[in-house]
Amino acid sequence: MQVQLSFFSTLVVLLSAQLIVALPARASPCLLGQVDRPETPNLAPVAFSAQIRQENGGDVAPDLRGEYFEASFEVKTHDINAKPILGPKEYPYMYDVVEVFISSSAKGYPYFEIELSPFDQTFEVKIVDPHHPFIKNYHLEISTLVTPRANGWRGDIRVPLKSIGWDGQPESLIGNAYSVLGRKGHRHYWSAFPLPQTKRPNFHQPQSFLNLLTCSPGEPK
Repeated sequence: MQVQLSFFSTLVVLLSAQLIVALPARASPCLLGQVDRPETPNLAPVAFSAQIRQENGGDVAPDLRGEYFEASFEVKTHDINAKPILGPKEYPYMYDVVEVFISSSAKGYPYFEIELSPFDQTFEVKIVDPHHPFIKNYHLEISTLVTPRANGWRGDIRVPLKSIGWDGQPESLIGNAYSVLGRKGHRHYWSAFPLPQTKRPNFHQPQSFLNLLTCSPGEPK
């Protein structure tokens, strides 16, 4: 697959994070905002929704049991910026990537970062608190699936909620969903929930985490 992404590509990224119970109705998705250009209209619509799942449907990870968080990303573009094989010092976030940050603590710590590339490459990180180094290559027993599309790609991420210490209370499941798209010099950053303005886009803002089961804070501007 030839992968390149230009600034002028027409792309649509649809994110849905779902925690599904039995056969639920899907919540209406909301648009992610462009972090690096908040003053301009969205160039790449990004939508996010969330629900709860308790029973394994078997379509992504048949070996998992119990409650889990599932994030699904639909990325529509004619070109993709990614590499089928990453080097020893390369990570998904250096190219096109979709990400979920998730925590079960009201304080936002610890939280977990999960990245997924168009070539099904992943990177997991645990952030204990602001005073300790990130724990890279953390293992949450996630499962992923990337499906090529004629006009882009779809990515699915499943996280067993027991692996993040979830207490089963929907209001305690907080975090954010992100996407980074484009080649160097033309990369753009997207967030489900508003972030404080910084000189360089910074997704590590747990004080801005919101309940992952609601989209209202991220409605289109």
